[in-house]
Amino acid sequence: MKRHQFLSTFIILISLPVLVYPMTTPNVAVSPDATNHYGGYTISGTLTGLNPVQRVEAGAGYLIVEFDSNTILPATIDPSLVLVKNVASTSVTVVGQEIRILSPVNIGRTWVLFPDQDPDFEIVISPAAQIRNPAIAGNYQLSVEATRNSISSTIDGPQDSNPYTISQSTSTISTPAVSPSPARQGSTTEVSTRFGPSIVRLVAYPAPMVPDFSPAVKPRC
Repeated sequence: MKRHQFLSTFIILISLPVLVYPMTTPNVAVSPDATNHYGGYTISGTLTGLNPVQRVEAGAGYLIVEFDSNTILPATIDPSLVLVKNVASTSVTVVGQEIRILSPVNIGRTWVLFPDQDPDFEIVISPAAQIRNPAIAGNYQLSVEATRNSISSTIDGPQDSNPYTISQSTSTISTPAVSPSPARQGSTTEVSTRFGPSIVRLVAYPAPMVPDFSPAVKPRC
């Protein structure tokens, strides 16, 4: 009898239509969070669907992150630079302001058939992915959408995130200090300038001597 009840419950669950639920409002942390810097993004949230079968399926479902129009995305992103629940994705594509991340893990409500999954997710995108923070300091939002087993089978979201802050960059360039060494005419000159915590040194080589072939002008008597 219990076996029949279990099978009946399973059949009801898999036969339910794909419903879209509002996920919890995602939280976003950016580091570094300075303007015009390549930021590392950590995005976390929870799926709220009641049906555990309607889950983000590993290797088939997607987490889609849409960034503010002021954020500059690269043309491509190495999947190894994007983690979902501490596991690297195998496919990441950039379409407009969207980053479409193929989930390497199941995400959904825990159930007897899926004891290893849970509805919480965390996306970590490395600064090496070269997502450039906005040029203007302020508060920004992104949105997250979850799909079941294709790019279009949405089960959760899109949901706007809580605001995150991009701070004004404090990097400055000092007045270049010229320090010739050795200090002789025609010798190599070293120029040092500071950019933030770094010192950039430029070496200027003397131009080769060019003979003067202009005709001599004889003085008039």
